[in-house]
Amino acid sequence: MLAILDPLTRLYHRRYLLHRLAYESQRSARYASPLAVVLVDVDNLKDINRQYGILTGDSVLIETGQLLLSLMRKSEIVGRNDVQDFLVIAPQTSEKGAGILAERVCRRIAQQHFVLEKLDLHVTASVGVAWSNGADLAENLALLGRAEVALSRAKRAGKNRVEVG
Repeated sequence: MLAILDPLTRLYHRRYLLHRLAYESQRSARYASPLAVVLVDVDNLKDINRQYGILTGDSVLIETGQLLLSLMRKSEIVGRNDVQDFLVIAPQTSEKGAGILAERVCRRIAQQHFVLEKLDLHVTASVGVAWSNGADLAENLALLGRAEVALSRAKRAGKNRVEVG
């Protein structure tokens, strides 16, 4: 398990997520079933680290990861993609379903009170979503890139929002 888990959040780490995304992309293309990816980036994590310390920022990441895990169906794969963002791989999830999932994640994180060592932090997240109908393996492999572009748009548009790529 240590080989596939992020040591901080105990969620899957990026290498394993990319392996699973390739597998789910192949499965999606073979069966022409939809596949969605959702990138969730904790807004202003660098500011939290500067103001309250890295341990507080780490606690925010841990709690955010557990919150994401609690929001997912068993078929969805969630893990830590990068320093401050998480990736959700959602097999057999339509464009509409991916949008609903992303909005639910964004809203739920904004509602969460992060109570950490006498601090009650309000944290938000920016979310980028990409979806494929499973018709083409090459399209499925580009999903993550489209989600990253959508996430960048969400950040530039003011954060605490969902953008679809």
